[in-house]
Amino acid sequence: LGTDDFGWGPNNRFKFPLRGGTGAFYDRIARHIGVRGAGGGSGVATSDGHIELNRRVVSIDVDQRIARFADGSSEKYDVLISAMPVDVLCRDVLTGGGAGATPASVPEEIRRTAARLRHSAGFMVGIGIKRPCPSTKSWMYFPEANCPFYRVTYLSNYSPFMTPDKDRYYSLLCETSQSEFKPVDESRIVEETIRGLENAGLLEPGEREDIVTTWVYHADYSYPTPSVDRDEVLARVIPWLEGRNIYSRGRFGMWKYEVSNTDHTLMQGVEVVNRLVLGERETTIGIVYAATEDGRQAAMHERSAVAGSGEKRAAQVEAKPAVGDQKEADIAEEELGVTQKE
Repeated sequence: LGTDDFGWGPNNRFKFPLRGGTGAFYDRIARHIGVRGAGGGSGVATSDGHIELNRRVVSIDVDQRIARFADGSSEKYDVLISAMPVDVLCRDVLTGGGAGATPASVPEEIRRTAARLRHSAGFMVGIGIKRPCPSTKSWMYFPEANCPFYRVTYLSNYSPFMTPDKDRYYSLLCETSQSEFKPVDESRIVEETIRGLENAGLLEPGEREDIVTTWVYHADYSYPTPSVDRDEVLARVIPWLEGRNIYSRGRFGMWKYEVSNTDHTLMQGVEVVNRLVLGERETTIGIVYAATEDGRQAAMHERSAVAGSGEKRAAQVEAKPAVGDQKEADIAEEELGVTQKE
C-alpha cells in the first residue's frame, strides 16, 4: 500500500480512558444521565427512580407488554429496547399471556428461527508481569497452531495507570475463542495461554517466573457469527419483534458482527431512540424496511457505511494509487478504542 510498517493501520491512533479501563466510558455516560454507583454493581437508582440497575428480567409478556423480574417485581412498558442476545430473548424470555392470548402469541417458528443464529464464546486471560514492558505494540493477531489465542493485547500500553507501576510492570490480555467446533479446557486455559505466549515469543526465556498475577473471564457470548443465513434470520425475527414494540439492538441484539464494536453498539442505541422519538432513519444497523406484496413489512439488508472491514480500505487504495505515505483509512476500531482522522 505504499505505507511504512510502523504507522500503518486504522488503529495506529485511538482513544482510551486514562483511568478506569474500558468501563470508564460507561461510568461517564451514567453520570451524565444521573445514575449513581453505575460502575460498582450496586444497583443504586437515580434520585427520581427513572433508572434502575442490576434487575434481571425473567420474562416479557408480548401481549400485555409487561416485563417481569427475578425479584418478583414487574414493569409495564410501551416500547422496549433490548440488548440481550436476540436468540435468548426469543427462546427463553418472551411469553404470551394477555386476555385471550394463545401459545401462538410467540410463534414457535420465531423461536426456532432465532435459534439458528450462531455465536462463539471466549476465554479472556490476563497476565500481569513484573518487568518493564518490552514492546510499544497495542495488539496482535495469531493464526498459528502453536498458541490457543487469536489475539493478544499489551493492555498496559493503553494507559500508564493500567498497572501498579508502569516502569516495573506490564500486562497482557489474551483472547481464546470457544464453540461447539472448538472446545477449550477451562482448567488448563491459563497454562496453555502462558505456553502459547512462550511459543509466540511474547514471553522471554525465564519470564514465566516474573508472572505475578493471572485473571480469567469466560464470555458465553463473545462474537456473533455472520453465518450465511444470518440476514435471512434477522429479516424474519427483527420485524416480528418491532411489530410488538420490541427493538433488539446491540452486539447480540442485532447480531451484526460487522457493526458490533463499542462505537457501533452505542450508536445503535442512540439511533433507535432517535427513530422512535424523532422519526429519523437508523444508519448503523444496515437494515431497511420495505412493503411487500402481502402488505407486511420486510427487512432488507444493505452494507452499513460504517462497517469495519477491508472493503473501504480497498476502495480508497484504488482511488489513490500513488505510493508513499497515505492518509489512514477511516475504519471502525477493533473492540477497544476509536480511531481518529489525522
